[in-house]
Amino acid sequence: MKKLLLLVICSLTLLTACSQKADLYESQLTEEKLKFTEEINEKEENIEQLKQKISQLNVQINDLNKEREDIISISNISMDFIKAQTTGDYSTLQGLLPEKFSLIEKDNELLLIDENDIDNSIFDKEKTLIGLEYRGYHYDSKDNTYILFIAEYYEYNEDVDVEFKEFLQVVNLEFIDNGGRWQIESFDFDI
Repeated sequence: MKKLLLLVICSLTLLTACSQKADLYESQLTEEKLKFTEEINEKEENIEQLKQKISQLNVQINDLNKEREDIISISNISMDFIKAQTTGDYSTLQGLLPEKFSLIEKDNELLLIDENDIDNSIFDKEKTLIGLEYRGYHYDSKDNTYILFIAEYYEYNEDVDVEFKEFLQVVNLEFIDNGGRWQIESFDFDI
């Protein structure tokens, strides 16, 4: 009987120890599961943030590619404008400018009349272009417009009585996309 009692006590001790060990093991597994679940959630959040960043970068890449393609066309149109503007080519200017502008030849000048009936001299026979440079451009992706900044260097003809024979004029040309075709929307001169 003593042996049986000893056997029962040993068995109970062993069962209790195994049970506690199983509980401890289960507790550790639960903690590890929570820890891994938190790590997975963090990584999923990081993945979502990275996907958003990739999406933003793809938009920027598309904008830059569009900008690179468009600037070639816009530069060609601006060159046509500058050539016509500096030589007084009435018909070419008329074709390049929007309908809200009109041109008038008066004396030695070609005047541009805007929608507010304000006239600006766009060409003057008394001055000669001696150089030009592109100063840069600005692309507004929201409005899909470009503004080109072009510096024109002029010299007045010898028979013109002015204090300074040479001067700088900056042309700011704004372009809009009109159904896949770029056109001049507006412009102004800074002297």
